[in-house]
Amino acid sequence: MFGLRLRILISALLFLFCFIYMYRKIYSDTLGAIVLGLAVHFSQGFWFYAQHNDTPLIHSCLIAALYLFCVYFTKKDIPRFL
Repeated sequence: MFGLRLRILISALLFLFCFIYMYRKIYSDTLGAIVLGLAVHFSQGFWFYAQHNDTPLIHSCLIAALYLFCVYFTKKDIPRFL
């Protein structure tokens, strides 16, 4: 049970770091990134997922990170290889 809690904690902290980092890279707003990261961290859904089951938390974090990476690469205007 302790290993499961550690895995949940590590994945949640990794997500928050990636979320704050990508938001800061996209919008160049450090304060906004920290405030938004704290809003996500203290939201009821985030804590519900973090306390009960790690699978929805990890999947939600991956989807949010994927969305931010897509926004970042779209704003950066990387040429497409199609």
